[in-house]
Amino acid sequence: MAKVDALKWKTVSIIQKWYDPNGEIANEIKSGKITIADAKIKYRKNLIGEYIKYGNIILDGGATVILQLLTGVSGINPFNNANAQICVSDNNTAPSPSQTDLDGTNSACLPMNSGYPSVSGSTATFQSTASTSQANFSWYTWGLFNGVTYLNAVQVNMGTKTSNETWTITVQLQVST
Repeated sequence: MAKVDALKWKTVSIIQKWYDPNGEIANEIKSGKITIADAKIKYRKNLIGEYIKYGNIILDGGATVILQLLTGVSGINPFNNANAQICVSDNNTAPSPSQTDLDGTNSACLPMNSGYPSVSGSTATFQSTASTSQANFSWYTWGLFNGVTYLNAVQVNMGTKTSNETWTITVQLQVST
């Protein structure tokens, strides 16, 4: 029997929450001066928690952008360091493929940390940091955004971020057969 084409898309999102009233941790992580692994050692007493979520929904517009980038359509923003953002929202409605925004009363789009996105093998990794002055509201939804189109969306209650905290969100997209 012939093998049927099958493409698997796996998403893992990891959120670290840090007590960081002076913004020191945020500055080090955003600038790439310290990795998450090193921050966990250096600032172990400041780590409030780490949360992992598996799964997402690819949005229709995101699927179109993937195909446009694959076929070289001009004028399409790539999901690179200059354009890619991880956006978060307080919208607690399950995402649907046809949506074009995260909606919600509060939302924020966070630029990529230095050195992101990166690709290793069949996994692309995106990472953004919300410093003490950014995205201080309940986080229920996140999505990857290229400045024009959302690629995907994930609904997960990540809690409520406060102005004494820095949150880092790392998103790993893996493609396999």
